[in-house]
Amino acid sequence: MLGARKTQTVLKQTIVFTAITGAVVLSLSGCSTISVKSQDPIEQLVKQRENVITSKNLSSNTYSSLHTAGLDEQSCFSDFNDCLTQIKDSQYSTAYTPRQLSILAELHYDHALKITKKKQCKTFFNKNGQIIAPAVNQTQACIIDYQSNLLSAIRYSYAYLFFDQLTNQNYKKAKLANDLDFQTQDIYNAASNNIIESLYKSANEQPSINHDNKKINANQQYRLMSRTIANNQLNVFVPNDQKLTSSSFNKAGSYADIEHLTPTASLKLSGLNTISKRAGFGTSYLAQLHGRQKTSVFNELESSNNNQTQYETDDPHTRIYPTGNLLLTSVILPKGKNLDTVLSTHSFNIHLYSPFKDKTVNILGDEYPLAANFTASYASWLVENQLSQVGYLNMLYQKQHQSLPRLFMLEPYNPNKRIIIMMHGLASSPTTWVGLTNDILNDPKLQESYQVWQVFYPTNMPMLETRYQVQRLILAAYKLIDADNTTTAGKNSVIIGHSMGGVISRMMLSDNDLTKNFNDLVNSPNDPEAIQNNELNNFLLNTYHQPSLAGRFKLNAIPQIDTAIFISSPHRGTKFADLWFTKALRKIIKLPAEIVRLDIGNEEQKISNTSLGALLLRNGASQLSDKSAFMQLTNNVKINSRVSYHSIMGNAKDELVSRLEVFEDNQSSDGIVPYKSSHLEGAKSETIISGGHDIHTNPKTVVVLRKILHTHLKAHPIKK
Repeated sequence: MLGARKTQTVLKQTIVFTAITGAVVLSLSGCSTISVKSQDPIEQLVKQRENVITSKNLSSNTYSSLHTAGLDEQSCFSDFNDCLTQIKDSQYSTAYTPRQLSILAELHYDHALKITKKKQCKTFFNKNGQIIAPAVNQTQACIIDYQSNLLSAIRYSYAYLFFDQLTNQNYKKAKLANDLDFQTQDIYNAASNNIIESLYKSANEQPSINHDNKKINANQQYRLMSRTIANNQLNVFVPNDQKLTSSSFNKAGSYADIEHLTPTASLKLSGLNTISKRAGFGTSYLAQLHGRQKTSVFNELESSNNNQTQYETDDPHTRIYPTGNLLLTSVILPKGKNLDTVLSTHSFNIHLYSPFKDKTVNILGDEYPLAANFTASYASWLVENQLSQVGYLNMLYQKQHQSLPRLFMLEPYNPNKRIIIMMHGLASSPTTWVGLTNDILNDPKLQESYQVWQVFYPTNMPMLETRYQVQRLILAAYKLIDADNTTTAGKNSVIIGHSMGGVISRMMLSDNDLTKNFNDLVNSPNDPEAIQNNELNNFLLNTYHQPSLAGRFKLNAIPQIDTAIFISSPHRGTKFADLWFTKALRKIIKLPAEIVRLDIGNEEQKISNTSLGALLLRNGASQLSDKSAFMQLTNNVKINSRVSYHSIMGNAKDELVSRLEVFEDNQSSDGIVPYKSSHLEGAKSETIISGGHDIHTNPKTVVVLRKILHTHLKAHPIKK
């Protein structure tokens, strides 16, 4: 027993001695313990590319530099100027290298962020590090220090990104981008965004800014404002547009009218199949103007309560809405054409470009693509204008004042881009075109060649009336943008119509006078009540919009449009409109109060059964019936010979559709509209796609539409 205890004691002493001896040896030799472990390659890639922007931690490149200089992050923050000196001394070189510039850019940005967390500075910044102090405090030391470090981060990151040009090296030689390039561009973009946000905030709080609109620079921009930050001078330049769209638009504003300025990177866009972006230099913003149009159910009801009921005298120009959701791309350029000048300059030019108009920016003699997120402005417009909900409201709510169509321009008007007009269908709205519109934005060639106009019209209107009012609106828009018929935008336009929108579009491309057709309809020997109908028709003719009634029946093709695309359009009507449940729906669809304003008392139903009453007093859904007076009147409408047109229809034959008896003669149908109703003789192309009535949202349809648009561009190239 004693022997065993003695053995255990000796063993313990041996272990302790060995541990102490090992520690002493390691400390004397200066060696460290090295280990090698496996790790997830993706994890390593993320860590390798992270920096203070993506992870709130310094990049491995900057951390290594601090370690080499005998520093850590906390000691560097405590005495930042001394930290910068030690880092430079540790490089044993008086000349800057790209790696040094990248390190200095990140350290200055990190220092700016840490200033916002200082105890004495917290009240001037929110939790995201953005300035919240009133304009009177813009001279406060915390804010000045913060902005000065941001400008230094911009200066050094810019010097890194354009190092070869600034040092006259062979910069045109192609090279692969490395992790440091991406990290440093992140610093440039983030610091630029913070500077622009602080300038925008102070500009909003100081309305006395002197907008020097007459000072135009070589880029054809005017100086919006100047700011001094410590010893740094900043000049802000914007596109040389006194108005953001045509000067004729009374709703257009200037760049001083921006209500919200939001970096598109901070917007989470959902509900879209694709996000249309252009990779490039600069920071992308969404600028929303004061007074921009916002169409919502609440606004519609409020307007109705205010008794805004102008009808025939309503000026269509008041219903043309230039976009109030603008895209801007910022580029901040330190003054100087060589490295030493850039690193010592205290003068910065901030350029804001319209990425729809400006595709590139010239920096030090070379052209670089401008970054943009085209989907951001479109998505914001859709969110602010709840058109799908308003579309249903317009069908069911009789007293609303918005019984007239509206036209929305989805980007600032460009005289050098052709126009696509989109017409939605029954109980629908421009939101139905999300897929196609976004795909146009996502196709570089189409995006740079076309601008989209969305027409929104109440589908409870009689279709003759809708055609008349929509055409007035479109012609008024063309007159605004191209009164002299000299621009690219005023020629070779394309109109795309789905369902009812296609039926209305066809009438806007015709030169037919429907008066004779109407007389034949009234005097039809098959009408057993012809005499009574004639009496009632004469009553209507004498009381209903006497001066302008002829305008509803005389069709004149819109001269600016030369191509049409009809999708699932019932040009000859559909039996679907006469099924029991669609008849029930037709009964609750209300005509606008401005239409039903005849003093006819209990005779309304009787009058609506007359030939003229059926054309002028029945809602659009009823007129889609293949037995309706409207379809009889317009059955033989011919499209102007100069217009090329294409038909796209769906084929959704299944058991349910067969039961509804929509099919005839084994021809295809989309479940609502049969082939024989959609088919038009003389179409340049006709495409049948497997799918239902909503085939305009089908990706295959979008492919066909894009092909047609590219063909249209080849036939009508845009002169640069």
